[in-house]
Amino acid sequence: MSMRRAAAAALIVAVTLIGCNDDPDPASPGATRPPPASASDDPVVSEPPSPSAAEEAVPSELQRTWLIRLDREQIRADLVTAGFGRWADRFFASEGLATRVVMALTYGESTFEIAWREAGGEWTVGWWGTARVEGAVLTMHDTHFLLDDSYRWRIRDDRLILTFRHTTGTLIRGIPSQVYSRAYFSRPIPAGGCAPPNFETCL
Repeated sequence: MSMRRAAAAALIVAVTLIGCNDDPDPASPGATRPPPASASDDPVVSEPPSPSAAEEAVPSELQRTWLIRLDREQIRADLVTAGFGRWADRFFASEGLATRVVMALTYGESTFEIAWREAGGEWTVGWWGTARVEGAVLTMHDTHFLLDDSYRWRIRDDRLILTFRHTTGTLIRGIPSQVYSRAYFSRPIPAGGCAPPNFETCL
């Protein structure tokens, strides 16, 4: 229907049904829908609600510092179990890991950070980003490598259990990105009684 014919049709309807403005515009794509409650002719579009910030916020029970203590043999065993054993030595060299690894994993309402304990006792934050929780799935967005790692999470006996689900990454310094998750998060992580930056009180 041309614009001129549409205007003529509208005029006829207006003359025939004086004072009645409840009929939708015949030329409107929404002519089969009930008219909107307002006087506006704009179509009403319904969209499914997206998760709110509150729904994706890290739960309060997760918002604390968790202490990771591992040695090379534990990491190697976990990589072997996950099918990445052949990457162990290359991973150790890439990360510059000492015989033992001590890290503090801290979650905020929408953030995470991981601090390493250096040989001299200093703590260095080397991994950080945003975090969100949808149901039982925790997703950590690495702001340096721009990838997402997702885990099923639960807390049992004051220990955080992260079960790897998915990563959007491929390689980090030539190593499959999943290796990092398997190396550091395969074992239950006990809660630490400390908060940044006083990580020494966790030990």
